[in-house]
Amino acid sequence: MRSIAYKTDLIRATYEGIVDEFEDYFVIRTPSRKGYLWGNYILIKKIEKSIDVEKWINIYKKEFANDNPWFLTFGFLDAKKVSDEIISEFQKHGLTLIKSELLSCSDLKKPEATKIEIIFREIIDDKDWDGWMEVHLDKSWQYSDDSGYGFHSQLLENNKNLVAKKFMRRFGAYADNKMVGELGIFHHSGIGRFDTVSTHQDYRRLRICSNLIYYTGNKILNENAGSQLIIVADEDYFAKNIYKKLGFELIEEQIGFQWYEK
Repeated sequence: MRSIAYKTDLIRATYEGIVDEFEDYFVIRTPSRKGYLWGNYILIKKIEKSIDVEKWINIYKKEFANDNPWFLTFGFLDAKKVSDEIISEFQKHGLTLIKSELLSCSDLKKPEATKIEIIFREIIDDKDWDGWMEVHLDKSWQYSDDSGYGFHSQLLENNKNLVAKKFMRRFGAYADNKMVGELGIFHHSGIGRFDTVSTHQDYRRLRICSNLIYYTGNKILNENAGSQLIIVADEDYFAKNIYKKLGFELIEEQIGFQWYEK
């Protein structure tokens, strides 16, 4: 598979949901999170010079017919083959281009110390999850408070399940025994893939995120010599600059398209 980003996305998907492979595409489903756009999508394998977007929309509606979808999501295995013409065709059909950067590192640079006293530890016991919702629920959540709470409640249960199965490990940052930062990481075939790095909205700009990544990444590298750490960042989101200061470098782009009823 050409895209490391989607390759590692599919690793999680096989543990969390269902991945069906067809000649020209994959179908990724997460039955426990049917409202999760990027847990229920079509990953297109073959890309021609031109593309019939209506054909792919119909394939999506067919594959997810039983879920009564209110969104459409498509990814591409090879971002380099997604031309401006293809982007334009998807946009003409009302889909939004989603571009992310896959960053890689095998030797982390030590960040400046946190501005407040922080304890970093792996989330193992039930009590370690306390405060997880407060870290991930943000005032800028794009949907309503109710849908945001429901989305994150299900994500929390799924993460607990993945940790219990020993597929994923999660680490927290704590100030005065309160969780103020959290992330996940899983290791597979020499790759450590970070998952949902978050800092509590009241504790940002205190260097918590960079130090939590440094703590976690070094733990994985020390336990798995020669491994490669990867993290995916939205192209226009400030977090990628934090990652690059830690030594992460761009190795590929990840491209997708989405539409949802507002």
